[in-house]
Amino acid sequence: MSHNYYCLVAGMPEIAFDQKKLVFKADELKEYLRESLRGSDLKELRNLYYEYDNHNILGMLFHDDKSEVEFNNLANYTYDELLAAFKDPNEIDTDYIARFFEEYNDSDRKDDRLYWEKRLTQAYYEHIGNSSNRFIRNWFSFEFMLKNVMSAIIARKYGLDNEDQLIVNSEPLQLIAKSNAKDFGLSVDWPMINTVINIFDNSNLFKREEEIDRLKWKWLDEATTFEYFSFEVVIAILLKLRIIERWVNADPGKGKTMFRDLIEDIKNTADLDNNKK
Repeated sequence: MSHNYYCLVAGMPEIAFDQKKLVFKADELKEYLRESLRGSDLKELRNLYYEYDNHNILGMLFHDDKSEVEFNNLANYTYDELLAAFKDPNEIDTDYIARFFEEYNDSDRKDDRLYWEKRLTQAYYEHIGNSSNRFIRNWFSFEFMLKNVMSAIIARKYGLDNEDQLIVNSEPLQLIAKSNAKDFGLSVDWPMINTVINIFDNSNLFKREEEIDRLKWKWLDEATTFEYFSFEVVIAILLKLRIIERWVNADPGKGKTMFRDLIEDIKNTADLDNNKK
């Protein structure tokens, strides 16, 4: 059953991409939505917060000092709940996390962080793909494709193997991994590809990130054009507020450092893979 949230949506402040002030703290917004949403919508809200669980899981598994893990409290599960699930996957009620812990515990390649990060990400997006809400499925499908295209563009620029950087689980992604075409052979299936390629022609890292977030904002606007007080509008507002929060807290110096570290990590991964061959 679809719910309308007249008071919730009407009570949310107007937001614009360029605003410089947060209207909600992230934890306050989460609690506000948990108190306001009903039925299956409340369950679907959890899907928007699993990315924090994923961050926490990887931190627990691969941080040198477990006592210093930067645990994100926006996650669905507490540190103790995840630790219990790591020891016994039956202790958690989210299937993709339980399966991930089972696979990790049974594996002999526990030190391969990149492998497990890709496995967890793929499991997460497969879980989202089973969401009962079409808007959420479409948003995560768009975001998943966007992330893979961005990784492919960076890999190509630095002469790296696309297939090492992508989570190849669909025909369009296989095209990305194997294509030498400028558009990765995606123009028909994913017309947005040329826009993203043009964005990456900009050498200004912050400007490029801004344009990517504007692209996401545009997608959210178009996806809710004929929605007014629905759950989908609520979720679009949440996602937009996350974009705003990212820019309000942005540090140009830190952003450049993180990007350089990302490229270095990708290069190191490629070197390790080549040495294994």
